[in-house]
Amino acid sequence: MKHTYTLPWVLLCVAFAVAADAADSATTPKFSAAQVERGKAPYAQNCAPCHGKDMDAGEFGPPLKGRAFLDRWGGRPVAEFSSYLQANMPPGRVGELDSDAYAELVALLLNVNGAAAGQQALSGDPASLAALRMPGEGRSEQAKLRSTSLGAITPGVKLPDWPKRANPLDHYSPVTEALLNAPPDSEWLTWR
Repeated sequence: MKHTYTLPWVLLCVAFAVAADAADSATTPKFSAAQVERGKAPYAQNCAPCHGKDMDAGEFGPPLKGRAFLDRWGGRPVAEFSSYLQANMPPGRVGELDSDAYAELVALLLNVNGAAAGQQALSGDPASLAALRMPGEGRSEQAKLRSTSLGAITPGVKLPDWPKRANPLDHYSPVTEALLNAPPDSEWLTWR
């Protein structure tokens, strides 16, 4: 008698797993390997001078792959990332690239950050990109801080008070009527 309810529970769990996988695949960006390959040329010409040849931080731009990139963009809509690129990149030359080049760059960056290429090409249309999510999850500012040496303070340790900034007005004495009527010779400005 005890095992008669097992089958419905198993079927219910399988249904939830299938539904969760379907929801996840609906937000997974779809792009082609050909788009990734085509994205390498515009990246090398327009992005690598700032972000580095290997996308791991260049002289003038942040990394475009790995933890630092995913902290900022992970889990956010692909449409938001794509519109950011189109509105801001490349600096000083916004609008030089066509929408296909931007879609290829997005596909390349999705790929280097863990999204798998498929058969379907990524559209440059913001409406079709709105439901798609960047790979990974962004971390909160507190979680980012904990992962650095700045966040590694032993619990219970009291830090010393921040040094007090000197106020230059502390050394001034107020000007009174008496001081104006009979100024000391050593403290009065002389006009020449």
